[in-house]
Amino acid sequence: MQIKYGNKKVEKNKKKLRKKKEQNKIRITALIVCVDYSDYLKETIGSIKYATDFVYVVTADDDVKTHEICQKTAVNLLSIPRIKPYYNGKKHFMKGLYMNHGFDNIPCHDWILIVDADTYIPKNAKQIIRNISLNPRDTLYGVRQRYCKNYEQWEDYKKNKTDYKWKRKKWIGMGCFQLFHTDNFKHKRKLRYEPFIAGKIRRRGKGKGVSFWFRRKFKRIKRLPFEVIHLSTGRLGANFVGRRTKPFGNHNPINKPQRKNNMALYKYKSYEEYKSIQIKTNKRKLHHCWVRESDIKFLADYIKTNSKNYCSGICHGTRGGYEQKWFRKYLDIDVIGTEISPTATKFPYTIQWDFHDIKNEWIDNIDFIYSNAFDHTFDPVLCLKQWMKCVKKEGICIMEWGGQHMVHSRATDPYKASRKGLEELIDDCGFHVKEIISTPDKKRHSVKMPGGRIFYIIIH
Repeated sequence: MQIKYGNKKVEKNKKKLRKKKEQNKIRITALIVCVDYSDYLKETIGSIKYATDFVYVVTADDDVKTHEICQKTAVNLLSIPRIKPYYNGKKHFMKGLYMNHGFDNIPCHDWILIVDADTYIPKNAKQIIRNISLNPRDTLYGVRQRYCKNYEQWEDYKKNKTDYKWKRKKWIGMGCFQLFHTDNFKHKRKLRYEPFIAGKIRRRGKGKGVSFWFRRKFKRIKRLPFEVIHLSTGRLGANFVGRRTKPFGNHNPINKPQRKNNMALYKYKSYEEYKSIQIKTNKRKLHHCWVRESDIKFLADYIKTNSKNYCSGICHGTRGGYEQKWFRKYLDIDVIGTEISPTATKFPYTIQWDFHDIKNEWIDNIDFIYSNAFDHTFDPVLCLKQWMKCVKKEGICIMEWGGQHMVHSRATDPYKASRKGLEELIDDCGFHVKEIISTPDKKRHSVKMPGGRIFYIIIH
């Protein structure tokens, strides 16, 4: 009996040794989609290489910085022509198309790890994974995530390993780190990621939040006993539909926005660059209308109440020509619109014109000027002074200024300022804010503008 018992014990030990050997033979292939995320990848690629056996980066063929990082770090690079819908407004997030290209071109090793380019993996992750008995069938493994708010904190963490009590995301199965076995996909063609539309996110599983975008469902989602660090320079989820946040690191780009007194101004290399970018943006958003008819009706009623003799108006930066159309409808006067793009000729009562310039017949001859496009100016002082030259002494300039005008300055929207910054600009130009009015509706129009739309009434 003792001999038999001894044999069983030996067999059990042998099985344990076999399992350990199999676990030590685990080969993990990391797949990263990195489009315009090279500043993050530069910080995380070392940790990802250390935690996995093979690394493949999928990027756009014109993303030069990502190509350079992959060459320096000897990482496998897969590039395809840039997919335009990847940054199509706030609707489509086509990361899945890049991911599927990666699936089609990487060798099918035992385990595949899908990891975000802005995710830092701890050094002991590989050893932890190998010490755990992983289930290769119908199981998807994830981790908890901590958020690093800015580059300064990240630098301090690397030097001193200081933990800033970073927010720890409640466990819901994070999409930044997805580890699974290839046996779950018997045919490689079934290994597919789904492109999805923000706002129509499908939830899977028993109330565990946003799940994973595979066409094949996993029966179990398990958490590995370590945490990763998510690097960020903005609010949580800011880059969910494409890159929105400022660069991560001590970057000093040539066109860095100039910040002064609660405002930021993007600096162009030349006027031609400014004009080409504005025209390109106009054509891309040609059928997108920010202004609403109810807003124009509200402003028309204000003009009727507060002005005695009104007979002319100008709307600057009108794109599709809706503003002047509705002002003409409710005021029954002559109102024209300006637009820098040649598409202006497609719309009635609209002329192709740069709103930094004025015509001689406009000077001291316009009853009101309206615009929601002041954030498109490359010189806010010049622009406001030019507009006010056209306004009569008893006339007004109506400027919409809300949450969308306060975010980061960029090439498409060069001027950004807080309300205090805008008020300081108006005062520095020698003009006055008569009053600030807002539409009575309480609908949410943007993240930073929970109530009605806000309009500044500017006078001489």
